[in-house]
Amino acid sequence: MWPWLAAVALISLGVGFGAGFWRASARTAPDPILKESLFYVPIGMYNSADAVKAAGYLLTWLRTKDNSELDQAIALYAQLIPREGFGGEYVSLDWLCRYFRASAEERKKMEDNPFGRRLLRAVTPNDNALLKEYLARQYFRATTNEGVVDPTKAFFLSELLRFNSPVRVEWEKTPKVMEVLALQPGQKIADVGCGPGYYTFQFSEAVGESGRVYAIETNMDHLAYVADVAKQEGKRNIDIIQAETTDLGVPGQGADVIFMCAVYQAIYGSMLPEERAQEMDSVRRSLEDDGRLVVLDNEPTVKDVVPYSGIMVSQHAVVPQVESFGFKLVGEYHFIPQRYMLVFKKT
Repeated sequence: MWPWLAAVALISLGVGFGAGFWRASARTAPDPILKESLFYVPIGMYNSADAVKAAGYLLTWLRTKDNSELDQAIALYAQLIPREGFGGEYVSLDWLCRYFRASAEERKKMEDNPFGRRLLRAVTPNDNALLKEYLARQYFRATTNEGVVDPTKAFFLSELLRFNSPVRVEWEKTPKVMEVLALQPGQKIADVGCGPGYYTFQFSEAVGESGRVYAIETNMDHLAYVADVAKQEGKRNIDIIQAETTDLGVPGQGADVIFMCAVYQAIYGSMLPEERAQEMDSVRRSLEDDGRLVVLDNEPTVKDVVPYSGIMVSQHAVVPQVESFGFKLVGEYHFIPQRYMLVFKKT
């Protein structure tokens, strides 16, 4: 996790920048999808009563293997996800429930999903000890009887569930993002704030053995996970880079593409002006002259659209700020109301 993102996350525990905290005028935000705020941090990350019930059913199944518990969890997640779970962990927990409930043949099909396989590889050892510990801590502020799981590993699982969800491809329309990127074999792409590698692994496939993917993070747990998966799966074109705030660490002549998913929200919301300028100068220096900076982030939505369950920053705040650092917007996409994709080039 990028350090500024951690700072914004701390804000979300107690302070909310709600609708209207910074209001956008009709001149700066003509898009009808907008939006009463330019920057929004939820007033606290909490689980609803139904989410706690669903987690309880799953936890009980993990202990008893009573399939009626899974059925009740699946039924509750079917209600929760369209109501309050967009982009959150409920979709991954629901996927796990369905996997555990599936027949052997159905499980094999679900394991064809690479993110599903990786998630199962993380949670299933020792009779699902990590998943039990996570559910107990996250939803019931307790520990399991086993007491064998490092709490930091339980926390890391929350990020796998959110960011590397086996069904993220569906809610985010990831193939459309990859289509716009149109990566070619031999290209170099920097995945800034790569997290547990959701895009890193897909970029690796796209640029091939002759290309390079720079997985850039300050969170060593994320980098260790990406390195471990890359080793297990024989992905030799991924370079692990622990970055500094003012230096991305991209080697050589720079990257053809610098990609930021849910990262600019932190640059916008938690950096001082001089820090932001240093960061964006590093982005410019790390990019080939004809390269692209791609920003994928979460858009505040109208009340009739389920918002992304996390921090949001309007593109109407992002575009002028990025352009002030020597970039020009050359592409703008909305594949879903909750998320936008912006493509910039150097001026």
